[in-house]
Amino acid sequence: MKSIRANKTNLQNILRINDFKHPCIHRHTVDSCGFDADVEQRIPKKEMKKNIFIWYNYRCGSTPYQSLLSQKYNLKNYLEPFHERQKGIHDTENFFNKIALDPTPFIVKATPLHIENICNRQTLHYNFHREIDKLLDSSHVILMTRKNKVEAIASMYVATKTGKWYQHVDSKQEYLDYDMNIDQETLQKICREYADNDQLLQSKNFKEKIEYENLDFTGINDYIKQSKPKNYRNIIQEIYLFVFDYHPELLTKDHH
Repeated sequence: MKSIRANKTNLQNILRINDFKHPCIHRHTVDSCGFDADVEQRIPKKEMKKNIFIWYNYRCGSTPYQSLLSQKYNLKNYLEPFHERQKGIHDTENFFNKIALDPTPFIVKATPLHIENICNRQTLHYNFHREIDKLLDSSHVILMTRKNKVEAIASMYVATKTGKWYQHVDSKQEYLDYDMNIDQETLQKICREYADNDQLLQSKNFKEKIEYENLDFTGINDYIKQSKPKNYRNIIQEIYLFVFDYHPELLTKDHH
């Protein structure tokens, strides 16, 4: 039987972490221009001329971090060409067309489920399994994740409901004072997708692992932290209880 005491203790720890403070512990920093101050020491010189591929799960800071590395190393920045929403010139097939014609080093990211969905598609021009393998072989591979899975899911829920997956400085005034209800159907879908990605990430090969909690984005001027609803603490509580009942593996301390 699950321990109610453990349940309450874990929830208290999560609420303490989410006391509206940035969970950065300043081991991985950016300089005043927004550039990564540690990355040159962590990426071997022979890897710096490679493409960069980021495996990630949602709400781990991957979008601003991808932008940061693109600026730092003058890499062409491809924003999620493997996502199912991309159509036309921004879709997966056109991405592979572009990198075949242009030798410029680039950076790109994907969740494991994005890649699974791509590899299940039929195309006359590409074997996506083979192309993904070639891409990974030619890239410095980074894995990005987040220790606090409940906070990640809460952030994913807010982003899904507002339709805002990242927030620029000039949009800050749009979300100053609002409440948000929990839609159980949406929450179930989000938790399942997040848990599936988290499980698949555990089998991925990578050269470097980065956790959201160890990032400091204070020097990045283009992005700001997502605005939270007024009842965000209540949302955290409800999501924690849901995860506790249906995805307890995401609460394991050493899980991924």
